[in-house]
Amino acid sequence: MKQWSASRRRILRYGGILAAIGAAGCVGDRSDRETDAADGEKGTNDTGPQTETPEDADETEEIEVDEPAIVAELTPESGESGDRFGTAIALADGAALVGAPGVADDTGYRVGAAYGFERSGDDWSRRPAPVLDHDGADVEFGAAVALDGDDALVGTPVDDGPGGFESGSAYAFERADGNWRRPANLAPEDGSPGGWFGTTVALDGTTALAGAPGDGPGVAYAFERSDETWRRHATLEPESGDGDDRFGTAVALDGATALVGAPGDGPGVAYAFGRTDGTWHQRADLEPEGADSADQFGTAVAVAGDVALVGGPRRGFATDGAGAAYVFERSGGDWRRRAVLEPDGDELGFGAAVAVGDGTALVGAPNSNSDPDGTGTAYAYERHDDAWRRRANLVSEDADSADGFGAAVALDGTVALVGDDARDPGATPGPGAAYAFEL
Repeated sequence: MKQWSASRRRILRYGGILAAIGAAGCVGDRSDRETDAADGEKGTNDTGPQTETPEDADETEEIEVDEPAIVAELTPESGESGDRFGTAIALADGAALVGAPGVADDTGYRVGAAYGFERSGDDWSRRPAPVLDHDGADVEFGAAVALDGDDALVGTPVDDGPGGFESGSAYAFERADGNWRRPANLAPEDGSPGGWFGTTVALDGTTALAGAPGDGPGVAYAFERSDETWRRHATLEPESGDGDDRFGTAVALDGATALVGAPGDGPGVAYAFGRTDGTWHQRADLEPEGADSADQFGTAVAVAGDVALVGGPRRGFATDGAGAAYVFERSGGDWRRRAVLEPDGDELGFGAAVAVGDGTALVGAPNSNSDPDGTGTAYAYERHDDAWRRRANLVSEDADSADGFGAAVALDGTVALVGDDARDPGATPGPGAAYAFEL
């Protein structure tokens, strides 16, 4: 029963990408477009619905696109087929945390693992990482990871938490003298069986955020730390929703702003929340233009300051599209769509993973039909004069077909980290890897 149910969870989370793999031959060429608009779509804020403003998208000028070399390849000291190392990655202050939720114990249970790395110049070395002593059960520790200084948050979405069978958990760790200790198990007491709390996590200072996309229409929980104790602070839910929304599939956090993806709500929605005087409020609904019911907009989300990035990896899949990522910018409390980032050619699954930093965006296309076919690609974009332009294609030099390069992406200044979880369902997968680039 556990094996079937865990597979069902992965289908829920990666359904759009796995479906795209099977139909790779149906996608035609598409020119690279990064569109910008002075006036974009407004979302819905606390005062009620705003008017959507149509926008005419123009192609940006052609610029030279780099292909930076891999600075380092991060791998576990020992790995096995199916570990899915690189499924989740976090990068902050020269340190990296990489999740491998498929790591099995001696009896074959997927207990999962997380691995730590540290950068000095261009050199990366292994460092101690948070450890969960949980043999004898499928928990998939490392399915989601977040890192902020000496704090880490790791999701175990199929853990039988307080809410029952596969209700999920997330574990908060703190590093002292180079070693990690686990101070708290963050799990809602009122979670639901099959809620998969911890499918995705985010961490910023004393605030933690975790999604439970299988709990009804989905839910996200905010936790606050005070005096080294983590307490549940708020429950984030859309103002209206149904059981197919998958709200909480993706979460992002930056200060007093939270972003939560709901890719099953029609074409998908990303909800922006803001915290005022300690209370979280829904501020806006971010939606794509020209949406289709299969877009899965909100599969991946990222936020930095007044810029949000939302992935829709199945946008236009029924025609010649291969996914898209949308840039939204906040001004005066309103979120407006500023750019649509699209791949060059049939880069399948574009937008399955996203990251955004100071004037830089990173988009993963883990099932792209690059050379060799299906190895995956990640694209780096840069904002210049209010326009977002593609500046680099990140590829693996030794990837095999359908490796999944681009399944996870992270940014830390000019350093990019790309996960390759080797999850090809049609072949014997490797353990996975993560690749570091200097942009």
